Formats: sequence, C-alpha cells, structure tokens
Amino acid sequence: MPDRTLAASLGSLLFLVSIVAPGAAQTDRADASEWTHTEGAPGGGRYSPLSDIHPGNVAQLELVWSYRHGDVRAPSLRPDRVNRSSSFEGTPLVFDGRLVVSTPFNRVIALDVATGRELWTFDPEIDVTRFFANMLISRGVAQWRGGDPTQPCGHRVLSATLDGRLFALDAATGLPCEGFGEAGEVDLLAGLEGVVDPHEWNVTSPPTVVGDVVIVGSS
Repeated sequence: MPDRTLAASLGSLLFLVSIVAPGAAQTDRADASEWTHTEGAPGGGRYSPLSDIHPGNVAQLELVWSYRHGDVRAPSLRPDRVNRSSSFEGTPLVFDGRLVVSTPFNRVIALDVATGRELWTFDPEIDVTRFFANMLISRGVAQWRGGDPTQPCGHRVLSATLDGRLFALDAATGLPCEGFGEAGEVDLLAGLEGVVDPHEWNVTSPPTVVGDVVIVGSS
C-alpha cells in the first residue's frame, strides 16, 4: 500500500463541521435527528424536519468539532487531468449516536456525533495508485438491521468499493461480519463476463438495502 502519510501531508480534507445554535430550543423529535439512509429515508427525499437552525439564528452558529480523514491524493501525483486527484462526496449516516462515512479511498469511519471522537475505522485497502475509471470517489454507505442487536453484526454497515467488493461490517465495532460472503466480503466481479480491466468496473454509490437484500449499482 502507498504511504498515506504522504497523502495526508499534502493536504487533508476537512469533511465535517458540526454546528450549534446557542440558545436554540431543542423541540424536535429525537429520532428526527438521525439520518439512516443516504437520502434521509428509504424512498429518498433528502428532507429533515429539524428546525433548531433557522434564518433567525444561523448567524450564531459556532464550530463544535472537526475531523480530517487524510485520504487525499494530490493533483501532482497523477499527470492526467480528470483523475489527477481525489474527491470527497460521501453523505454521512447518523444513527445510535454515531456518524458513519466513507472516504475517497473507501475507508469507513465511525465517529461519536457529540464529540467527533473516532470510534472505529475499516480499511478495505484498495490500490489507490491505480487508475479507476470513476476516479477516487465514494458517496457513502448503507446500514441493515435484522439480527439480534445484542449479538455481533446484528446491526451492519454495508460498503461497496471501487475495486468491486461489498463488505458487511459490525456497526458497533467496524469488524467484518464472518457470516457474510467470505469473511465479510463478497466479490462483485465474480461471474461477470467480458471484463477486460476490473478497474473499469467501479462502485461509487452507497448500496440500497430492501429487507434482507442488498442492491448494488456499478459504473
């Protein structure tokens, strides 16, 4: 794997700023503060009923915490114009007091919502030196609840990668779920015909979970 310290030293990307409106009334439903799907709800919409932040107090917002993931490829590391750098486009999920997001290198990170403290990280170790047709981009992860919540992997985070793999991770620890595929991993390229260069087949969007079925779209 390449030295990621080099990438980080060339400029880490600030991907989250938590904000607070001093004196804002906490009147919204507690469950409304969660963002459990990449577009807010199973059917999409990107709508939140939260109303604590509004035109009357937006000028009072203050920085509470920030976090730098460091997964950045600087433009100078590649000569081509289109794929010369990474791009952070992940939509975080928020549930159970955690914020879970994926980086351009397909790492999955869980943070404490209140403090920004890193709870766990998972690295699928994609080859970030390769030319991916859809660039170094990951737009997020999905979650599945269906098992015993008191047992490992009763609640899972699903993440698909640029090199054609699908992972199921324990939402509490970030460890791969042994009962999913092979040691928590499914090869999405297995059985596909006519693949000349596997790095031309990428997954950049979050999986969609319907019941116990995980749906993955490729590019």
